[in-house]
Amino acid sequence: MNVLRSLEQKRSNFAYDLLKKVVELRDMENLARLNELLKIICKTNVSLTKDEFDVLRTDKKGKKKNILDNKFQKTLEEKLSSYISRSPTMILVNDLGNTMAFYISKIGVQPEKIPGIIREFKNACKNGEADGYKKQVLDVLKHDKIAYLILYTAINDWLKNSEIGIIKNAEDVLDWFRKDETTSLDVLHATKETIELLKWMRRFADAMLEVGDVE
Repeated sequence: MNVLRSLEQKRSNFAYDLLKKVVELRDMENLARLNELLKIICKTNVSLTKDEFDVLRTDKKGKKKNILDNKFQKTLEEKLSSYISRSPTMILVNDLGNTMAFYISKIGVQPEKIPGIIREFKNACKNGEADGYKKQVLDVLKHDKIAYLILYTAINDWLKNSEIGIIKNAEDVLDWFRKDETTSLDVLHATKETIELLKWMRRFADAMLEVGDVE
């Protein structure tokens, strides 16, 4: 019983800590918000400087647009809350593997490639050739894609947690699904564990995040 309670506490703490990071973005300036988001979704120490951020938000006419602003934050929270709420049903209907593949299709790029995209943009800024890379970076930073990235990364990180012991010797959930040694019982275990995590994420999302009508 103590083991079960301990695991439940760990799920709760993991979900709370993640959504707390999202809520803390509200009080940040736009550049700081962007860099904190990159920490959440990239798991690497990649960030933009003020000059690079200005290049990113300057259009072809030289006008600086508002990006990653408070409106973005509100919409991100609404999207994330909605996606968390829908996920358990999606997993039960379509299975965990198909649901994670759906997240990737919505993100539009493999998550592990995002740090490289940011670094290419940073290098291009040094050479005065950033225009060819801005669209790719801005596309990754759309609020709906960021919301799916946060959700995908959360599930992936939780199942790879050494204390959970489900995903081993694999880059991510989808890589793990394709391995011959992954059994149907392993998949069932991962599915149940993901749904239990999402229950906590939904509780905290309902309490902490902005909620709106999201398609």
